Amino acid sequence: MKQKTLITIIGNVASGKSTLTSLLSDHLSLEKLEADNLFQTENPLAETFLSDMKRWGFTNEVWMTYHRARLIAENVTRSAGSQIIIDSGLFMNWVYAYSHFAAGILTNHEWELYQEIYEMAENNFSSYAQIVISLQYPLPTLLERISKRGRDYELRQYREEYLIRLAAGVESVESKISASNIPLIIITDKEIQHFDQGNDGLLSIAKKLAPHLT
Repeated sequence: MKQKTLITIIGNVASGKSTLTSLLSDHLSLEKLEADNLFQTENPLAETFLSDMKRWGFTNEVWMTYHRARLIAENVTRSAGSQIIIDSGLFMNWVYAYSHFAAGILTNHEWELYQEIYEMAENNFSSYAQIVISLQYPLPTLLERISKRGRDYELRQYREEYLIRLAAGVESVESKISASNIPLIIITDKEIQHFDQGNDGLLSIAKKLAPHLT
């Protein structure tokens, strides 16, 4: 049986994770798994966490990590496809937890324990080939996209300082990915500004991904 390959798209808020996941899924006939909206749609702790982040931060991160890992594992197991593209995935749990630790929402002890829990969750996917695409777009671009989308939740929560902390979290998880010898494809605005407008940007990303899919 051919080994399954998991392609995960990571990046800051409004970097285009969901858009690129859908575009690459269609362009390369990859099975798509949307794993980016658990917090807004299913997390029973969402409002409680937002009302008292210090009290509920660790619990929220553990809930999100467990349920996203379970969502991915269940879908990958029953998938008939050999190549699955995932919006956000488990790596983004590390990003958010790291950013909350950097903000003082998680204590040192909570962060240490979270890392152990994360490693256990991550081990569930050690038998799969993995590839990560990281979207790196500057803060003004992200803020402009958030404003244009006009989503109330994003306008309330995703301020400049929060996006800066998330960017640090993305950098942290990129180091972790590289240390694990997982192929990491970094896409910047200097290289591809609009992969959702016309085919040139999308084709360029697909060309970077193709050698890892053979």
